[in-house]
Amino acid sequence: MTRDPATVLPHLSLLHPGPDTQLITEPADQVGVPVTLTAPRAAELSLRIEVELNDAVGYWHPSQGSMRSLLPDWAGRAVSSLVSSARMGALYNAGGRVLFGWAADEPVDEVTIRYGVSEEHKTFAVELHAAAATEERRLELVLDATTGPLAEVVQRLAAWMSRRIVEPGLAVPPLAIEPVYSTWYTFIQDVNAEVIESEAALAVPMGCGSVFIDDGWKQLAVGRGYQCCGDWVPDTDKFPDLLAHIRRVRALGAGVVLWVAPCFWGRTATRTPTSPSTPLCGGRRPTAASSTRVTAPSGSILPMSACGWSPLRVDGLKIDFLDLAMRYQGTPPWPELVEGPSTGSGRIG
Repeated sequence: MTRDPATVLPHLSLLHPGPDTQLITEPADQVGVPVTLTAPRAAELSLRIEVELNDAVGYWHPSQGSMRSLLPDWAGRAVSSLVSSARMGALYNAGGRVLFGWAADEPVDEVTIRYGVSEEHKTFAVELHAAAATEERRLELVLDATTGPLAEVVQRLAAWMSRRIVEPGLAVPPLAIEPVYSTWYTFIQDVNAEVIESEAALAVPMGCGSVFIDDGWKQLAVGRGYQCCGDWVPDTDKFPDLLAHIRRVRALGAGVVLWVAPCFWGRTATRTPTSPSTPLCGGRRPTAASSTRVTAPSGSILPMSACGWSPLRVDGLKIDFLDLAMRYQGTPPWPELVEGPSTGSGRIG
């Protein structure tokens, strides 16, 4: 950076790329100041931004959870990827007005985001780190300092992010915006065809458009564990004919969505994992991920042969635990869990 950061954006005190990262800024547009970062092959892409703290009281970002206070910059950390959070954030004051906002494109690859108050400089810092790749890395950002209301700024930044995606988004099926009846919150794994059909008959007149048959429909799905994941065959004691059951629920007026966790492979599964490197789960916690991809094309026919499933006509899948199964670049795949005990139960809360 060869010029005063404040000339790029008011209240900006630092805009510092990493040693192998090239930074280019452009004049502000209707959203903010465009910034382009590039790093050569086999080099980390990184950037540190610092802004004046002023009267800030909080920092919003998509994965903040219940944390509302300002953390020090050595404590704030998030990882954004296809299955985790999004690349954006906003520093705001007690009046709910944004002092500084930012967003970045490329929602697929992993980017580590560090953020918080610099105790040395009395500023608020945001750092972006993208691991080295086999080809040149590029990341485009927009920096916002319009002092608008938090909701409006976030909406504007989210719209900017959406416009950066070249491919059109998938159409949202009508069923996805209807109220849902989920078996989990009433029955946990203790479900069967008779119970679900009885509940569906009550839920549909109340406005529910779909029934989520959560964990409990598959064989050996007991004890809140995942050691049987991988076979994905119905429990015939609970569902003597799962396809006929699905047809009956649909006849009541509700779509049917099945719970799956395709990235898990349990130690007691009878089938062999599709990849020899697929870690197993079977202790108290699920572990790591396989590379299996599951798609549901139009017509509601789910080709599950890649996972050893028999085709079932369903209206959707509740695909669970993708965030926990993600293995970030440079991060070991939880070896202590992979090598853990083969029995037990429990669910990550």
